[in-house]
Amino acid sequence: MADEPEVKRRSRPASEYGPTAERVAKNVHRLRQRAGLTTRELAAKIRAVGRPFTPSAVSRIETCKRQVTVDDLAALSTVFGVSPAVLLLPPEVSSHPTIRSVDAVLDEVAYLVTAAREGSGSGVSVERARLALDRALAEVNYMAAGGRS
Repeated sequence: MADEPEVKRRSRPASEYGPTAERVAKNVHRLRQRAGLTTRELAAKIRAVGRPFTPSAVSRIETCKRQVTVDDLAALSTVFGVSPAVLLLPPEVSSHPTIRSVDAVLDEVAYLVTAAREGSGSGVSVERARLALDRALAEVNYMAAGGRS
């Protein structure tokens, strides 16, 4: 055991980041562009809400060279004025950048659970239902943690 060479760990290359990391990268870029912000301006706004951030960090997130931590996600969603779910999900699923009321979220969950029970005859694909339920659950968790309702 003592004779074995030491194996140095290397960080994972960006190509190994999963689909959620890629969605977050695209959503950060899309929201930054929509807000008309440079990487420098976005980094300054993130620092203003208490998260140390550099323009390089923004660029690295947008190019999947830096993963987003939970603290980064909270700061980014605060700066963009959106739910964390908007950053995590594809734009077509999270197209409305505001939080719905708890009742609206629960109504959607009830509808999707019913549709899933009915199967393919309901017209709701399993993937669409799963994405919508994930979004709804993220919104409920956000609201439970003190977010807007």
